[in-house]
Amino acid sequence: LSLEEYIVGKLKNKEQTINISEYGITTDEIIDVYCEILDQHPELFYVKGELSCSYSSDNIVKTLTITYTDCSQEEIDNVYKEMQKPLKMLSEEMTEVEKILFLHDYLCVHVEYSEADLESEQYHNIKGVALEGKAVCEGYTRAFLYFMNELGIPCKIVKSSGHVWNQIQLDGKWYMVDVTYDDPVFADYGY
Repeated sequence: LSLEEYIVGKLKNKEQTINISEYGITTDEIIDVYCEILDQHPELFYVKGELSCSYSSDNIVKTLTITYTDCSQEEIDNVYKEMQKPLKMLSEEMTEVEKILFLHDYLCVHVEYSEADLESEQYHNIKGVALEGKAVCEGYTRAFLYFMNELGIPCKIVKSSGHVWNQIQLDGKWYMVDVTYDDPVFADYGY
């Protein structure tokens, strides 16, 4: 297994200690590797970004110690169930672009930007999208990434100061997708 496949499997099983000594990852590399794994796997919304590790004298990481949120397995299953609903609405006759547009529009229609809840962690991941229909830009982005992963469409998260969005690959070209900015928020009548 690749390091990513190995760690993702362990995280899905909610293992608190993961032995990665055979992969030869250094202490300088592990934070970037771990963050990249969490960024590419929005289904791991219940994993905290906090990480501690043990390492050998030559700075090779031996074990990772993982922290999880207090989500129950039932709650995790409910999030997955809700995230599958729009995917089940797709038909085989739809083109790849039609599927992408459908899922994009689904998020715009079913999710509300939650400016009042900027600090609440669940609005930064798929949990808020799935269970409450609320998100901030990171929640929209992770939900869209979740859908693209399920479709097998290459997708990344793009970050800048204070905002995140997606980049997807179609026919060998990369395109930007910003579901948050495409979801209108009305402040007052006419605006």
